[in-house]
This record gives sequence, C-alpha cells and structure tokens, in this order.
Amino acid sequence: MDPWDGVPVRLPAVLSSEYGLADLEVRRRWVSSTSRFVLEVASAGETLAVKIDSAPEPATLWGVDTQEWVSQHRSGVAPGVRRTRSGLLSMEVDGSRVVVSEWVRGGSPGSAHDWWQVGRVLARLHRIEPIEHPFGVPYGAAIEEIRRDLAQDAWACVARPLIERLADLRLTPVAIIHGEPAATNVKIASSGATLLDWDQSGIGAVVLDLGFPLIREFVTHDLEFRVAEAVAFYSGYRSEAGRLPSAPEDIITAAFFWAIRFMAFHDRAGRWRCVEYAVAHENQLRRAIG
Repeated sequence: MDPWDGVPVRLPAVLSSEYGLADLEVRRRWVSSTSRFVLEVASAGETLAVKIDSAPEPATLWGVDTQEWVSQHRSGVAPGVRRTRSGLLSMEVDGSRVVVSEWVRGGSPGSAHDWWQVGRVLARLHRIEPIEHPFGVPYGAAIEEIRRDLAQDAWACVARPLIERLADLRLTPVAIIHGEPAATNVKIASSGATLLDWDQSGIGAVVLDLGFPLIREFVTHDLEFRVAEAVAFYSGYRSEAGRLPSAPEDIITAAFFWAIRFMAFHDRAGRWRCVEYAVAHENQLRRAIG
C-alpha cells in the first residue's frame, strides 16, 4: 500500500509550510478506526506522529488541548504537541483534522510490571491541575445509548440489572482523565509509561480511568483473569499516592460500563461472554483491586 494512500492531498505541503517539515518519509502507518490513522513520519532526523481524522467527532474537539496541557504540566505522561508556525495545536486539511505530536518509543504493556507503570502514570495524571474541557464521553448519554443498543439482544434481560447499576455509579472525585488507558494507547519504556491517543480526554470521573482495564484488558477472550496484571495496575496507582475509591464496587461498575459500551464496536458475543465472566467472578476482581 502507498503510505500516502487516503492522506489529504495537501498534507505534505501543509507539513512543510505550516510545520517546517522537509524531506518527509513515512515509516509506518497505524489504523485506529475507520476514519482515523497515525503516520510515523521522519523529517531531517526527527520522528513525529501525524494523526489524521477524516471524520472528527465533537467529543474529540478538545482532546489535543488536554494533551498539550498535560505534557506541559507533567513530564512523560503525554507526548508533546507540535504547534504550527502560527501557534495552532491542530489544523484542518481537506476536511480532515491533523495533529502532529512527538514520537514516543517503547512497547505496549504486557507484563505485571508494565501494568504497574500504567497505574503510576494514571496517578500522576490525576494530580495535574484541572483544565476546563470536559471528558468527551458524557456518562448519562452513554448509559442511554447502551440501553438502546442492548434492548433487542438475547441477553437484554440479564443485562438490565447491570445497566441500572451503571446508572447509579458515583462520578466523584473528578480530575483530568485519559478515558481509554488500553494497552494499545500506552507505550512502555525504561523511563516509565506514556499515554497516547488523547482524543476524548478531559475533566471526568477518576473511576472511569480506574475501571477501564479491569475487564477490557485483564479478562481475556479465553475467559481467564490476569490477576497479577490487575493487582500490579492498582498497586502502581497507589504507589504514586493515587487514591482509589473507598468502594471497590465503583471501579468494578465502571469496568462494566466500558466492557458493555465497547460491545457495540466489535465482537459483540465475545465481549458479552467477558461481561458474564466478570459478573460470575466479581469477588476475584474485587480482591485484585485491594
């Protein structure tokens, strides 16, 4: 595939004129959704990440502002954003939104120690002075979306009590949250973890970050619970003075929220099996949180 396939026609010229990048070389390309992909671009010995979103959603409008705020206030938590010569954090090019960031080297988290580092970086994030932009997933609207999405499923009756539980989740305290600390959105290096993909980040309930990986990352499609990784994640959070909610059930409820919400995007039946497993093994999940 041509590395420039699907790239806005004017993008190379814009990267040259607005960002001062010359002799561009696309080294790799990652597709994160049907409308969004990232290019690893080299220019004069510098490596940068160029994110291109052909159908930007309102929910992602302020993510780059949050990313820039975080990168300026806490080293290593987020990649720095490359501004244009006129000081813009993003640009519209042929109808697509383009964001250029520093390239972060490292691998995705796999081991328990890696997930300990992820817990640590989230605690560091949650202590940063808040920014005014809200988290891009309005929780109440998302619950109603889940209700509609599951209404016709074979497991709708089983899911109903879970949905009611989601609606009762306590959404305090709040801080700057990433919103999707998945393995694909983290780089692990010797210096620690760095969070990528800040599209929906903003002020939101801390419990949403803490619950995200509990089922989505630590319950496998083979229906095994990665206990060591889960314990390490929450231990890492505590090690950086991160305060977990007094009720572990809140974290588990947030985990159900993300696990059920992501059913709409891929492997619906497989992801529902993970939810059922988590329901049956909730005591084990609670012990891992500590």
